[in-house]
Amino acid sequence: MLRLAPSPIRFLPLSFALAAFLSPLSASAQSLAASTGDGFHATVGLGATMLPRYPGSGDARYVPFPLLSLSYNRFFFGAGQVAGSPALAGGVKLLDVGGVTAGVFVGHDLLKTRKSDDIPILRGTGDIDGTAWAGAFAKYQYGRFSASAAVRQDVGGKHQGLVGNLAADVTFKPFDRLALDIGPRLQLSSGTHMNALYGIDSSQSAVSGLPSREVKGGLEYVGLAVGLTYSINKKWFAGVRSEVRVLPGNMTDNPIVEKRTQVSVATFVGYNF
Repeated sequence: MLRLAPSPIRFLPLSFALAAFLSPLSASAQSLAASTGDGFHATVGLGATMLPRYPGSGDARYVPFPLLSLSYNRFFFGAGQVAGSPALAGGVKLLDVGGVTAGVFVGHDLLKTRKSDDIPILRGTGDIDGTAWAGAFAKYQYGRFSASAAVRQDVGGKHQGLVGNLAADVTFKPFDRLALDIGPRLQLSSGTHMNALYGIDSSQSAVSGLPSREVKGGLEYVGLAVGLTYSINKKWFAGVRSEVRVLPGNMTDNPIVEKRTQVSVATFVGYNF
């Protein structure tokens, strides 16, 4: 039986986000950690993704991204598509017992979350740069089912706050070489994070002409992710992944949010050493 690739498709920011669709670095850390075992393992590859131009955008952008997963015993490091957005992360598993994995990670976004010239209405609001993150994750695996949680804090001084993610997946194998995984996503974010992405402070209002807007912390989105991975042979694999996110109803009248439903699609090919 051919071995399926060790989940490179799950490291997102993520993201529409690895910000992105599914917390970029949290997703990276969980997937890389899940694929580690005793000894050294490596995966390399390339991919391309279509994702919203910025969180809440109605337009898309197209971005190439690398797949890189290196692990040695409890340590892991990688770069990849974080459910839409390239990110880089590394960390260590502190617990790996009976299907439960937990650990800590640090990382950095590889793209800006938003540029003030993405659309005319954003002019005067300033760019939202990628930032450094530190966090912790936990994952439970039982047969075809997995559930995970992660929390990350901006440690790069970009005022992007605290973010928490919950995810679950069920994996099916309709054919020997093909794996299908599907599951829900949820992200909770602090007021600092929500205001960085969706708020308009007084200085931004004065320059852009948009009304000031403060956004409270809480639910940022709910979503659904679907992925297909095909094992070409024992070393090569290819796949496609899509994620749909829905922002909460209180974003309807937000001038920055053009569309509450956010969609990303990524394709990739990789090689396992």
